[in-house]
Amino acid sequence: MFKGKQLGIAMPVTRRLVELIRDLEEGRRSQGLASLDVLKESVE
Repeated sequence: MFKGKQLGIAMPVTRRLVELIRDLEEGRRSQGLASLDVLKESVE
């Protein structure tokens, strides 16, 4: 569980970044600009 969630703090960008890193590490996503675009969408 994310510490921010425990404290009631919304951290959508950080949460998405951690998900993307896990996807990269586990081979579900490849490194590239498309991955950054997914992260960018969580900011907009």
